[in-house]
Amino acid sequence: MILDRQAKLFVGFKLEGKLRDVYDAANHSGYVGEEGKGTYLTTLESNGFRYLGKVVDGGLATDRVDDVTRNVLSILGRMALGHKLPSALAIFALSAAQVT
Repeated sequence: MILDRQAKLFVGFKLEGKLRDVYDAANHSGYVGEEGKGTYLTTLESNGFRYLGKVVDGGLATDRVDDVTRNVLSILGRMALGHKLPSALAIFALSAAQVT
């Protein structure tokens, strides 16, 4: 295996259930972009599912994972006031075809 130091990472979660409905109804134009182009957060489609999170540079240091997680949940909390947020986020590697 070879480390790809240029590969981006996606820290986020699958939008589903009640949270998806809340997200769809929320005003997120200033917070969220699509396909890796969001200023703060971005949505990505994969295998028919939509994910919400943040694209970060590869090689994310372990001491930054909590910072990124708090940032994603904080922004989501502004859009989904009073609704239960995810308790954990996942980290996915992005292929070059997904990142511009």
